[in-house]
Amino acid sequence: MNIEGLGDKLVEKFFEKGLLKTVSDIYRLKKEELAKLEGLGEKSAENLVTAIARSKKTTLPRFLFALGIRHIGESTAELLAEHFGTLGNINKASLEDLMSIEGIGPEVASSIKQFFGNQENQKLIKELLSLGIKFEEVKKQKVETPLTGKTLVLTGGLESLTREQAKTLIQKAGGKVGSSVSKKTDFVIVGAEPGSKFDEAKKIGVKMLSELEFIELLKKSGAL
Repeated sequence: MNIEGLGDKLVEKFFEKGLLKTVSDIYRLKKEELAKLEGLGEKSAENLVTAIARSKKTTLPRFLFALGIRHIGESTAELLAEHFGTLGNINKASLEDLMSIEGIGPEVASSIKQFFGNQENQKLIKELLSLGIKFEEVKKQKVETPLTGKTLVLTGGLESLTREQAKTLIQKAGGKVGSSVSKKTDFVIVGAEPGSKFDEAKKIGVKMLSELEFIELLKKSGAL
């Protein structure tokens, strides 16, 4: 949380003296009790309490990083904040949602899900927020593309992209990847040796795109 003056040695001292039992206790420290500790004094205690109070106004990426979620460094915290915008959205994100972000794989996504699925961690977050920690939502500019809100289904093999790359690019362009064909499907991307999804799309009249048409749509959407 970038609290000036709160180093490892002080944290250890506060813990030994029983002033800190949980992370949230940092925001319950009082100048009077700190001033009594050897090596601090009233002025140092006042400066530290002021620094702690100042740290309450932070950013979502910094707060995520400070929570100590396994595998979440500063850059990954930035990715999460930029993609989801709010802590609430990150909290309820599915594994699929998390893995749709370029740079976040199964291990990192699983770590995030496990952290937010833990009741003790949820309690800690609520305590920190109730103690006055605040951060603004990350506002994203919504850019409409030809694939915004569209559901695409892939069938057959693509020459220029792997299946995972294609999925990532669809999501980057604002689209969704469907697992099966239905009347809610907007496009079916037809690669080499398509399967039953091709037959189903033909049967119910879903628009089908060749790999070349798909690539062109991705380019128009700014994903390529």
